[in-house]
Amino acid sequence: MAIKLQYPIMTTHNNIVICHDKSVIAYYRIPNTPITITDDEKKEKHKQTVAQTINKLAKNKTFDISLIPKDYLLEEKMNDFSKALAPNNRILGETLLAYSVDKLTQEMEIPYQFDWVIGVTLRKQDKSGSISDLAYERFSELSEMVANGIGYELQLEKIGMTII
Repeated sequence: MAIKLQYPIMTTHNNIVICHDKSVIAYYRIPNTPITITDDEKKEKHKQTVAQTINKLAKNKTFDISLIPKDYLLEEKMNDFSKALAPNNRILGETLLAYSVDKLTQEMEIPYQFDWVIGVTLRKQDKSGSISDLAYERFSELSEMVANGIGYELQLEKIGMTII
């Protein structure tokens, strides 16, 4: 028996995603931070920044962190670098660059750098002015759950969002 899975994303706008369960998630891409092995000060500063970020995210309780591999394009970068070599050392420089690419590719197969993608679930704030407003809101949510349960789908108001 096959299970039919539903695509969870209903609508997107820039970095904001609205799912079918009405949860809203904001996604952020954080680029790779190059740090050399010998730069202990920069490593410690980066560790502190990462720890502070994760502590702030932990307060939200629902977040997602993924590392997305990106091809480092080492050969292309070395070819670009070879154009900057001095003419009298070009042959030696290109030989050494090719050797470096071969050795790194042997060790790492395809050299990657990783970007972080962080998804943060945005929580709904209850700012109802009265108990009747709160009760009406909860009744509307219950009505929507019942309607979804018997096969109806409620439409969201379109406010400049792309429907997937």
